[in-house]
Amino acid sequence: FDGTQFYPSLIDSGDTIHDNIMSIFVDGTNKKWIVTPAMIFNGDSGSWQSGNYSVSEYTDLVVDESGTVWIATMANGIVADYGTGHKVYTVDNSMMLSNIVNFLALDSDGGIWAGTMDGIVKISGSNMYTFTRNKDGIDFTDIAHGVVTSSGELWFSWNAMNLSSFQISNSYDPSFLWGKEVVIKSIDVDSRGVVWVGSYGGGLVRIVHSKK
Repeated sequence: FDGTQFYPSLIDSGDTIHDNIMSIFVDGTNKKWIVTPAMIFNGDSGSWQSGNYSVSEYTDLVVDESGTVWIATMANGIVADYGTGHKVYTVDNSMMLSNIVNFLALDSDGGIWAGTMDGIVKISGSNMYTFTRNKDGIDFTDIAHGVVTSSGELWFSWNAMNLSSFQISNSYDPSFLWGKEVVIKSIDVDSRGVVWVGSYGGGLVRIVHSKK
């Protein structure tokens, strides 16, 4: 939307990107990254470039401060594009819990958080950490959405309707439950550290006790 009209599925040059947009990320240089199931597009108006890493369906993307592009996939784990080459992290060559990765999030320390079908993975430098259950011993499954606050608090959905927070100090807060059948569809955080959660069947929830 340019203030006058909408441009669905189009860029300024008139070329179609894709009708199915999985994720959008704006990096520190204001470059826009568009994730579609089969291709990654990056650039700005009139100068878009596409890339394909010969893996399966893409689901999400983040770019860290060093410029490394981290890409989540539906069946091939995580792709890390360092600019001079790329590496694919899977259950076969790393501590990945699952090759199905639904979301990626950056924290203020440069860590990469990944929500997978079988738990949470954090990549910090050359180290990888995994988290598979909450403080009550309940296994996390289908980590579908997540966001990291400025204080380093990860909020994420699991098993469709459950919402939990996770501190960088590696201690889980109690799970937050809707109390009825809902499906969490989106999680985001504003500049004040307030977490907003959108659901199908439960409306919008504002969590104001998140650490700032």
